[in-house]
Amino acid sequence: NHRLSSTAKERRKHEIELLNKLRHGDEAMNDLWALWFVERGPAGATALLETQELFQEMESASAVNINMNKAERKLRAIISEHGHQWAEPVNRLATLYYLQGKFKESIALCELVLEVKPWHFGCLSGIVLCYAELGDRVNAKLWASRRLPPMEAQTRREEWVDRAVEEAWRSLDKSFQSDPMDDVVVEKEQRNDGGISNDDGAWQ
Repeated sequence: NHRLSSTAKERRKHEIELLNKLRHGDEAMNDLWALWFVERGPAGATALLETQELFQEMESASAVNINMNKAERKLRAIISEHGHQWAEPVNRLATLYYLQGKFKESIALCELVLEVKPWHFGCLSGIVLCYAELGDRVNAKLWASRRLPPMEAQTRREEWVDRAVEEAWRSLDKSFQSDPMDDVVVEKEQRNDGGISNDDGAWQ
């Protein structure tokens, strides 16, 4: 199991608090996005922000392919440095592949994200979009059942939050099984970990 540093453990506890708030409304979603964005500190967040700016430029730029290529290179560099345990750059790359029509590649990345954060509501919506584009109704329906339900479906919403919180606590409990003195080693591993080899409409 991947060990969390002391800082990462505190972030995970805060993440669990925010997940719990989803019982009462969607306001915590933006806070969760912000938390996922900065999980590797200011330097990582700055690098990821640069790719976000490229995404925004794609909406109006004529040289869309150039920006897509730049964004892909930057995202791959971030993932190579921090490893896929930082889920958000992998999620952004999955989003990029979806926009490029590389649906199978996007699904593979979504699966990596959901191994780390099974409760990543953005990625859960994204993988449904990919399977829908491939015409795979069985898997699209399967993953759609795992998405964050709307507030109108209160019972299903609470069940989803219960499951998400339980999964988040479980991942945190596993991390506490390691020796606290390993934290320095873990931080180094997170910096040098190897990269990857390969609303519902608003994935990111």
